[in-house]
Amino acid sequence: MMSASAECPTCRAPTPAAARFCMQCGAPLGDAPPPGERRQLTVVFCDLVGSTELSNRLDVERLREVITDYQQACVESIERMGGHVAQYLGDGILAYFGYPSAAEDDVERALRAALDIQAGLQRVSPTRLGARPSARIGVDTGPVVVAEIGSGARRERAALGATLNIAARLQSIATPGTIVASDQTLAHVPGLFVTSDLGRHALKGIDEPVHVHRIDRVAGVRHRLDVTALTPLVGRGQEIDDLFARWTRTAGGEGQLVLVSGDAGIGKSRLVRAFRDRLATAPHTWLDGYCAPRTAGSAFHPVIELISRGFGFAEGDSPTQRLDRLERSLDLPDLDLPRIVPRLARLLSLPPSRRFPLDDGSPEHEREQTLAALADMFLALATLQPVLLTLEDLHWCDPLDARTAAATHRASRRDSRDDRDHRPSDVSPRLGGVGVYHRPRAADGRGNPRAGHRRHRGGGAARRGRRADRRARRRHPVVR
Repeated sequence: MMSASAECPTCRAPTPAAARFCMQCGAPLGDAPPPGERRQLTVVFCDLVGSTELSNRLDVERLREVITDYQQACVESIERMGGHVAQYLGDGILAYFGYPSAAEDDVERALRAALDIQAGLQRVSPTRLGARPSARIGVDTGPVVVAEIGSGARRERAALGATLNIAARLQSIATPGTIVASDQTLAHVPGLFVTSDLGRHALKGIDEPVHVHRIDRVAGVRHRLDVTALTPLVGRGQEIDDLFARWTRTAGGEGQLVLVSGDAGIGKSRLVRAFRDRLATAPHTWLDGYCAPRTAGSAFHPVIELISRGFGFAEGDSPTQRLDRLERSLDLPDLDLPRIVPRLARLLSLPPSRRFPLDDGSPEHEREQTLAALADMFLALATLQPVLLTLEDLHWCDPLDARTAAATHRASRRDSRDDRDHRPSDVSPRLGGVGVYHRPRAADGRGNPRAGHRRHRGGGAARRGRRADRRARRRHPVVR
């Protein structure tokens, strides 16, 4: 007897009536859910403290306003750091970092978001409560399966796995206003956060005790290599010599711009660190900026961080104190303070300067003037002693950050040529720039973004030579 059959709505192929998936194209049939997706996920579970007591004290309309303020503060912090709000669980919020899109710094973003939530809740008006809302936050990282759950009209994609349970249990043991994270989470961000060890805790429903930590604040570490035990650098002598040759020309008054590119993990940052160690005894000023996925859409972010750090802005400084420090720090030879101070103050979100008022122009004009002000500031520093400016992870930089580096380089080359005859050599601008860029690999794995558009050049020997060159470039960072 022939079994009943049906037709796949996608490819029209005949399929058995009991099949859940098409045997030809694999499409789900009938009510069959799509297959789950296994991912590494960082889960943030945030819960409002004292919500039951609030529901007894407040009118339901007032309670809705309080919970709305709390949720808004949480969601703003989560989305600012690139997280995904998965569920609203009454007065709780469940957020994912690593889904629907993943990034290399998902764990760091999740912990920064948790700290930002706690800081944001401190800014919520206390008038509706008599006190500011407070939250407990738990964070865990681990494997999950993201799949469709529910039935009928109530379907949604959700993460399933022990990671969510652990995050919820960690939230329950946190004290009000604190963040608790598992040891597994902190293993992904060693040294980037100041933490307090809370020991091992037996969590309900979890077989083994979990080692947990309280997240106190960001450590202020500028680069992951600052907290990593470095092994000796081997086989990079030629690249170090190339960088040093460019530095020699920079110290002689001829500005240089160098791009260090290569595949992920090949040692680009380690190469720049070794070059920095080689320059340790030479008089120079080293300025470093860092681009990251979480700041890819934030114009001038690495420059703002660099200036804030270089001018010694402290976390507790008021905007007026920072403006005073900015004006004092920019008191350098040949620097046009009335033009530069007001634009840098606005870039740093500082109040307008009384000494140097800003004449507003069109947005395009102000953007160009801000780029020129940054270039002039770096050049003024370079008249004191040679300056080397580095930008890490350029593939995450905003276009305006790249334009800042390019404008500074052009100004340094132009200034060195124009002033070579009448400016003493010991005060010529001596500014060099190093950009560290991850060269993405193409789908064919050859690092060639134009694979599929091949042109045959030369015979077999020439092609073999080019293949050997490509293999060498994948083993070594490219300095150019």
